[in-house]
Amino acid sequence: MENVPEMLSKKYWSHFQEAKETFEKAGYIVRQNIYNTATFGVPQERFRVLIIAMKKEFLLPEPMLDPKDFVTVRGAIGHLPSVKAGEIHKEDVFHRSANHRDETLEILKAIPRNGGSRPFGIGPKCLDRVGGFYDVYGRLSWDKPAITITHYARNPASGRFVHPEQNRGLTMREAALLQSFPVGFEFKGTFDSIFKQIGEAVPPKFASAVAVSVFVELLSNVPLDCGGMNNYLNLTQPVSNSFSSVIAGLKRKNYVE
Repeated sequence: MENVPEMLSKKYWSHFQEAKETFEKAGYIVRQNIYNTATFGVPQERFRVLIIAMKKEFLLPEPMLDPKDFVTVRGAIGHLPSVKAGEIHKEDVFHRSANHRDETLEILKAIPRNGGSRPFGIGPKCLDRVGGFYDVYGRLSWDKPAITITHYARNPASGRFVHPEQNRGLTMREAALLQSFPVGFEFKGTFDSIFKQIGEAVPPKFASAVAVSVFVELLSNVPLDCGGMNNYLNLTQPVSNSFSSVIAGLKRKNYVE
């Protein structure tokens, strides 16, 4: 099971424990942890809870990459041709961004290239009065993973979803590649529904790594006394209710540095 980190926060810990005990009474061993999907080759910082239950001892998936080896935005989408806002690339109908209003384009032109943030005084004045919207109209950085790709990634006003150099939000293809969908993957539906499919998905590379790990564990004969070999990954205490704020702070730090 995959879900948001808040699922293992103090606020919901008792509910999680109740569900866990139900599985344990049925003979399952339950383990859980919070993973950054970037450690599995997904080119974005996406923190998610992973809960696995088996009727045998097993090891949780081990992170595969150190931060220095994370796949960057450049590595994921740097090869794609330039397109203007609203333009559909002739060779890939999914390489298309939203068609922004003139005032939005003027804001984007003022955002420093390659990881820049909205300068004070640029854009809606309400953003200058609220400190919590640091990423709004922000650009992605070429040489870092993207922030969490959501179904709002089509809209620069919803977060750090502006192309590192071009004055537009992300295209469907860019968002898909940052979610680790295969090159050339085809979607069905409207522009908005495709962004929702992309943003709501479990990143395929993460899903694949978890599936392989589970498959290996199902085929292995882990002795009953060896299941704790990587128990350091097993989260046994709730995380702070402010865990999301901590994650946001880490992401902000990564983009400020």
